[in-house]
Amino acid sequence: MAPTSGPNSAHASTPGAPRPCRATGSAAEVLEAVQDEVRYFSASLGESSHRPKPAARTYAERLGDCKDKVALLNAVLQRLGFDAQPALVSLQRNRGIADYLPGHDQFDHVITRLQLDDKVYWLDPTLQKQGRRLDTRGHPNYGMVLVVAPQTQALARVELPAGAPEGMEFDQTWDLSDLTRAAQFTSIVRVRGMAAEVVAQRHRRRRQRAHRRKHGWRLGAHDAGAQGHGCAGGAR
Repeated sequence: MAPTSGPNSAHASTPGAPRPCRATGSAAEVLEAVQDEVRYFSASLGESSHRPKPAARTYAERLGDCKDKVALLNAVLQRLGFDAQPALVSLQRNRGIADYLPGHDQFDHVITRLQLDDKVYWLDPTLQKQGRRLDTRGHPNYGMVLVVAPQTQALARVELPAGAPEGMEFDQTWDLSDLTRAAQFTSIVRVRGMAAEVVAQRHRRRRQRAHRRKHGWRLGAHDAGAQGHGCAGGAR
């Protein structure tokens, strides 16, 4: 993502802007840029524990926590004419958040709700390497969320997108056709959805560790390529 200038604010938008061509693809490209080109980094001190940085600053620094990345993602999507709003999440209580009394301290994460015609997409810019297909990417179980919008009257339930792949399949085969040799065993594991993204992320981290060991580097507590799912200081 290389615009001629960064977003001016966390809520920048163009009133009456026409819906972009190939809307889903355009939104996916913006999501990919914020996920993969802006490093997750949380410094929940003072005001930064609850207030996101200006989107232009997050873009310039190429780092931010969940609320910073959501503010940047929404600013760009809104500038392109999309209906994108922040949605507060409780990773700790999940669907059980509905059983608690309302309070700003009930939430510890924030994502984006993207409305495209009659479809709703829940986007998490702290995830990584999800590609450009909104319908088939991995989808964490967020349970109930609070969309930050004037028309919000209640919590919203996050549903898995229709047709989104999710799960794991095992295909194991024993070859006993030649009794003069040891039996041959073949195991194939097919992983889809969020589980596949977790497996892929583990492989990327192993490669990063191997690369650093090879070059004599010590692996720090916070890997630059690590996924930042959630916020250390919450979305408060």
